[in-house]
Amino acid sequence: MKIKLIISVLSVAVLAGCANIPGSITKSANIPARPEALKFQPFHVTIPVDEKSLRQLDGGNLLYIQEDHSLPLVQIGVTSKAGWYLTNDENLAVPYVLSSLLRDGGTRSMTPEQVDEKLAFISTNISFEIEDVSSGGYIDTLTSNLDESLNIFTQMLTESSFDKERLEVQKNKALERIKRRNDDTRTIEPRVWDRMIRGENFFTESMATAEQIKNISPEMLHQFTRQVFASGHLIFTVSGDVDTDSMVSKLNQLIAKLPTASKLPAIPDDISPIAPGLYGIKKDDVTQSRVSIGHPSVRLGSEDELAIKVMNYILGGGGFTSRITSRVRSDEGLAYSAGSYFSTPAFYDGQMRAYYQSKNGSVAYALKLVLDEINRIRQEPVTEKELDIAKQGVISSLGNIFSSAENNVKRFASDKLNHRDNQYWQTYEAKVNALTSDDILAAAKKYLKPEELRILVVGALDEVAKGDGTHGTLEEVAGLKLKRLPLRDPLTLKNLPLD
Repeated sequence: MKIKLIISVLSVAVLAGCANIPGSITKSANIPARPEALKFQPFHVTIPVDEKSLRQLDGGNLLYIQEDHSLPLVQIGVTSKAGWYLTNDENLAVPYVLSSLLRDGGTRSMTPEQVDEKLAFISTNISFEIEDVSSGGYIDTLTSNLDESLNIFTQMLTESSFDKERLEVQKNKALERIKRRNDDTRTIEPRVWDRMIRGENFFTESMATAEQIKNISPEMLHQFTRQVFASGHLIFTVSGDVDTDSMVSKLNQLIAKLPTASKLPAIPDDISPIAPGLYGIKKDDVTQSRVSIGHPSVRLGSEDELAIKVMNYILGGGGFTSRITSRVRSDEGLAYSAGSYFSTPAFYDGQMRAYYQSKNGSVAYALKLVLDEINRIRQEPVTEKELDIAKQGVISSLGNIFSSAENNVKRFASDKLNHRDNQYWQTYEAKVNALTSDDILAAAKKYLKPEELRILVVGALDEVAKGDGTHGTLEEVAGLKLKRLPLRDPLTLKNLPLD
């Protein structure tokens, strides 16, 4: 009771004090009576120039660095131009465990337990990742512990022991994950969809079998690590409380311990999408089914990239203000999640995808609404209000992209990896603002192709096919015959029977 009384007295005192502060909420005459009367300064982001942060390192490696002495923290990253695309049938499963084991597998001079204890003691986070066309390693540490953290990171890259017990743990975890491949439509749908859009044999769709995971050996991990984290194709990023010249010296010492990279093969780009049509994966134990609608599209660097961004923001990428979301979710209440996006990878064709999840009986009607919106944005100009909201939304993303020194150097490294010139960002805002409703209509007509749509339904197909009894069956709405696709056995990846 006494504690509550003290808190109450303090609260009154604070409020009373605030009332006497010039410009405080209780006294200000500048706050309008209604929210719509609020005035805001125009949104603008100053785009940093990447060349000012660029340093050449030994061995042909690069560094993007920005000093920020506001806090005693340092963030270091290293991005490799090598990734999952380098694997073959023998070592395909290696990336399933490598990123964890580089961090958790110990080094020649430190057991896994010693590494864990040391990193916890010096408050340092270290992590790794293996992606489709790149790989990365990351350090987040205190300035006072920079040298020690960098030393441990270097040991992980050059002297990993890949402890056998930890390796078995990671292999068992990987086996448990793949056993559940077919348990949930949330994992089935994106996997099958990407295979439909890119092709059965495209490298991004390669999955390891249980046998391949069981056969992972420490030597396979060492070999792939030497191939990926090799001097010659690395881009480092550093931000925080550092001295640039000193950091260049420290990283060159790390590089001297790495193997020299051999020439990397070209990244495959020969996608082979499935024919346009209506496809289904049967999973009867669900009350809601998932749907994807789309087709292959452009890669990074398209001349119409910004017009596509704005157009898609209006179509389904702008949240509650977008047409698909408001029509399917807000107006009709058919789905909790609905929208669209254009993915634009740098090295192979991307995709346009609209998506939603709905009750089995309402899937067909929701499909009708999505198809209506795809056709409508191709046939009539968007409104000025829609265009203005979309432009603001697309431009405001710059605030996140260049919000800190860490984000700046990460963006520079990503752009370098993907061959995007920094001038793209320097002119981004002006080019978005220059877009007209005619530009958006032209982009919709060019990049939304109803005749090339692939439609995937994952769920209770028999129930979905009937529709809701009012708006047509699934095949009537799509104007296509439903073709069923088999699931794969989660462990062997062999096709399962359709029934």
